[in-house]
Amino acid sequence: MATSALVRDGRAKLSSCEYAPKCMLALACVGRDLVHYRCMLVPQEFENLLYETTWEQGDDSFRMSLDENHCAMVRFHGKGSMAGTKAFIAALDEGQAVVGETNDVRAVIDLSDLSGVPLRAQVLLGKWLLANKHHFHSIAVFGGKAWEMNFARAVAKIARFKNIGFFADEDSSLRYINS
Repeated sequence: MATSALVRDGRAKLSSCEYAPKCMLALACVGRDLVHYRCMLVPQEFENLLYETTWEQGDDSFRMSLDENHCAMVRFHGKGSMAGTKAFIAALDEGQAVVGETNDVRAVIDLSDLSGVPLRAQVLLGKWLLANKHHFHSIAVFGGKAWEMNFARAVAKIARFKNIGFFADEDSSLRYINS
């Protein structure tokens, strides 16, 4: 189901949509007319996106978007894997190269459709975040089951990253990165 939304004066107006919470988050990050694409919102005009990538292997995938305001959205689907983790780190490096030396990236990570992650992935992601945490203003992680949320907490602990919040829902994540 497609929907459109418009932001004026910081207020969102949405048509009725089964993805309404995701619409609100994407609007805050992108601030343009939007359409749905595989549970991830993308702008109808790509001029405001600095970077976007999708990785798929079977039923497993992630989609990462980064806009000109340095707001990033990552949505994971399927089962976590080392191949997916390595592809995600490559995407993070590419996104970082696009924004350059900045320290204001605000990222929202959706784990609600992720099931399981290899323990070795913690170490890889933790090492990457440790080396690159200075690029982030804040990170909000939401929606994961207990194992996936504990995985994300372990990554943050390995990296000694303190500006990270863990939430049950997308709205709380949005409030956190915009605070």
